[in-house]
Amino acid sequence: MRGRIKQAGTFLVALVLIVTLTSAPVFAAERKFKDVSSSSWYSGYVDNLTKKKIINGYQDGTFRPDNNVERQHVCAMVVRATGMDYSGKAANFPDVVSDSEMSPYIAVLQEKGVINGYQNGNFGPKDSVKRGQAAIIISRAFNLKSAGKVSGWRDTAGHSAEEQIKILASNGIIKGFADGTFKPNAPVTRAQLSKMLT
Repeated sequence: MRGRIKQAGTFLVALVLIVTLTSAPVFAAERKFKDVSSSSWYSGYVDNLTKKKIINGYQDGTFRPDNNVERQHVCAMVVRATGMDYSGKAANFPDVVSDSEMSPYIAVLQEKGVINGYQNGNFGPKDSVKRGQAAIIISRAFNLKSAGKVSGWRDTAGHSAEEQIKILASNGIIKGFADGTFKPNAPVTRAQLSKMLT
């Protein structure tokens, strides 16, 4: 009798272990990032770009959608999204290490006139990208044209990125805020950039 109870107990433990092991990957596949809810407005954009290997998360399994995006990372995402050949290239900025992982992405966008450095000659790879700057980079990289006239926002008139913001808006790529502004000088978040790139 004891032998049967012990055998049944062993079987039960084995069954629980099998269920646990086989169900874990399904959960992981359903939610790539633990901080991206399937009900969030950006979930589909993040999923799409992750599947295409255009964006990555952090090592702790998060995406951090509200984090600002660095200039070097925008370059990497845009180059991956456009499919530009960046192999063997090195950026020509004094503050970008030529053999760094980000250097080839920066180099190909510099070569194609998509990005520029600052007046002091630096690129500022770790600086946050502003929403207006993101509009410029994306419209240039994808060679976008206006799809129709848009009125724009009250805080974009006369801005250096006004034309590119209107181009993206006319193509349905970007929207402003409920208060009637676009906030071109505010940092672009990872969630916002995911929508723009999709």
